[in-house]
Amino acid sequence: MLYCATREKLDPEFVRSEVARGRAIIPSNKKHLELEPMIVGRKFLVKVNANIGNSAVASSIEEEVYKVQWAAMWGADTVMDLSTGRHIHETREWILRNSAVPVGTVPIYQALEKVDGIAENLNWEVFRQTLIEQAKQGVDYFTIHAGVLLRYIPLTAKRMTGIVSRGGSIHAKWCLANHKENFAYEHWDDILDICNQYDVALSIADGLRPGSIYDANDTAQFAELLTQGELTRRAWEKDVQVMNEGPGHVPMHKIPENRAKQLDWCNHEASFYTLGPLTTDVAPGYLDHMTAMSFHDETLAEGAKVAHFCSMCGPKFCSMKITEDVRKYAEEHGYGTAEEAVKRGMDAMSAEFLAAKKTVSGEQHGEIGGEIYLPESYVKSSER
Repeated sequence: MLYCATREKLDPEFVRSEVARGRAIIPSNKKHLELEPMIVGRKFLVKVNANIGNSAVASSIEEEVYKVQWAAMWGADTVMDLSTGRHIHETREWILRNSAVPVGTVPIYQALEKVDGIAENLNWEVFRQTLIEQAKQGVDYFTIHAGVLLRYIPLTAKRMTGIVSRGGSIHAKWCLANHKENFAYEHWDDILDICNQYDVALSIADGLRPGSIYDANDTAQFAELLTQGELTRRAWEKDVQVMNEGPGHVPMHKIPENRAKQLDWCNHEASFYTLGPLTTDVAPGYLDHMTAMSFHDETLAEGAKVAHFCSMCGPKFCSMKITEDVRKYAEEHGYGTAEEAVKRGMDAMSAEFLAAKKTVSGEQHGEIGGEIYLPESYVKSSER
């Protein structure tokens, strides 16, 4: 805190008070010994993040180290390692050991790589081990899409650009495929315990952010934002620092509503940052999966130039491709829309639940799958 206060030319006590109230965070993993601490918050200097990382079709460890060095020299305050290609662990190790600025990651990317890019095969244990692995290396903050809840996914069905967040689309596909709630949400307390142990800050991701101004400030975006507020409160209860990720692709006249809701729902001024912010769909600097054809082609092999994924994400991580897969699945199974697909899937699981027969100690107890209060005979059998 003293280091940050010196950099900001402010009183150390002011830094302490801002961190204590949750309005500022200092991403600083105790394992990242090369770090020069910095602070993020509305009462401090504006901070800018630089995204780096390899993909399945481009870059190497040497190039990523080169990127982090140049990012720091040109004034980036933090860097995000968004690697999705090969050697993710080794690439991150080299980035951390060469970075004096905080390094963030999206752990679901590496977790997905561990299950060969098949979102349906993800599970909490794979994700937990990935968090611990990255925390031990010195990652300063995790971006986690715990607010992408199963019941929110159908709200994206009629969007122009669907789910453009890579992490958001991965969690959404897992939820739909397994008809279960997001494991990051279900295990939020476990995630907090890991972060507390290693002093890892959390960036609560906006996995349902709009990918075009047409979708800005819709029900899906705000439903997730409300859940971000809940997750923020729970993090503070376990002494874990939090900042909330906000959207790009919000036109100027809709920004005040977005900001007002964030202030109200995310515990009155919890740190909030935005992707851009973009007020048009063609703003320079950052585009959500909108690449010109020549840019798309120049880093891809010949056969991949007709593929529905970009060179940034590669075939396994492209959110637009995953969104397309979900919609195609719905059509092929006669669901019409993703919303109908979820409804039918949940109805099927509900029917299975209601028809479940319970057997204890060899005794059949009939169709009690949907009962809240169980028969006395079932309870006594359980005790035996």
